Amino acid sequence: MPEFEAKRYDAKIREGNILISVHTEDSKQRDAAKEIFKRHNAEDISTGSEASV
Repeated sequence: MPEFEAKRYDAKIREGNILISVHTEDSKQRDAAKEIFKRHNAEDISTGSEASV
């Protein structure tokens, strides 16, 4: 995660927001998780991928 992004999350958490991270195995699960968050009015939904080892 880039430093600027980490700082942004840090500031939001300090303001009282909550950070939720979800690990999925494939794009179908990722899309389902995003839809659940949208349905419940989540803000600032983003996706990323893990670096390969």
